[in-house]
Amino acid sequence: GYFDFRDAPPPSVDDAAATATDTAPSAFGKAHTFFFTDEATLAYHSTAYAGTGASASSLTLAPGFDWFYQENMSVGVSVAYSHSSTVGVATDIVSAASPQNVHSTGDGFGFAARLSTNVALADWVSLYPRVSLGYSHSISSEVEGTASNDSTSNALTGSIGAPLLFHVAPHFVLGFGPELLGDLYHGYQGRPEQIQRTTVALDSLIGGWL
Repeated sequence: GYFDFRDAPPPSVDDAAATATDTAPSAFGKAHTFFFTDEATLAYHSTAYAGTGASASSLTLAPGFDWFYQENMSVGVSVAYSHSSTVGVATDIVSAASPQNVHSTGDGFGFAARLSTNVALADWVSLYPRVSLGYSHSISSEVEGTASNDSTSNALTGSIGAPLLFHVAPHFVLGFGPELLGDLYHGYQGRPEQIQRTTVALDSLIGGWL
């Protein structure tokens, strides 16, 4: 005779299809998923100028994350930090005094809230329009010999962008696209007037989602 020692009967066709659907990877933009980004890609630059004591270096970090509260709609926050350092030489051509080293440093901190939407163009690419509102605080210092000058500034900036996201691997994207930024407020310590900026940029980002 025939004996079947399996604990349960084999799954039906409908059960197998349901299981495959449950285990299939979710698409980018699915509700209740998180999207983590770094839009500065941990940038660090260091430059030395031959034949002089001049040098320059900078470091930028800009991580962020977004939460899809419904299909293809997300809210998010980002933070940013930047540091720059420059050493130059100042020469007084009038008095012919000895050249003085000038050391300038700058630090910037900021955060922003944003609203985004995902528009699928194909399985491997989507458009990711977004608007954001951010605050930043900058501190700069310049030292020349025994003289020094410090200043601070604060800014409230709005932006709109529309990067293309290329889905190069499961749960991993690379983005590239335009962004327009404008100051709603930009004030400097000790100065009554504002100097508002408008910036047009072409930005890149790297991100992963789960």
